[in-house]
Amino acid sequence: MHSHNHHLILTAAEQLCGSRQQACVWYHHEKIPTSGGATPHQLVDNGREADLVRHLQPIQGGAAG
Repeated sequence: MHSHNHHLILTAAEQLCGSRQQACVWYHHEKIPTSGGATPHQLVDNGREADLVRHLQPIQGGAAG
């Protein structure tokens, strides 16, 4: 299940970051302050996809608007 979630999050991040490479860098290295400093990859590994989605929603709204 986590593998599928990794793919979904990376696909969404690619749209925000502009490239797959940038999305991968973000996914593996960007620490999310509201998650205690965990990376998106760590959040997914720990079953905290909902926390990551909450973090991405305002960003996606800004990108779309």
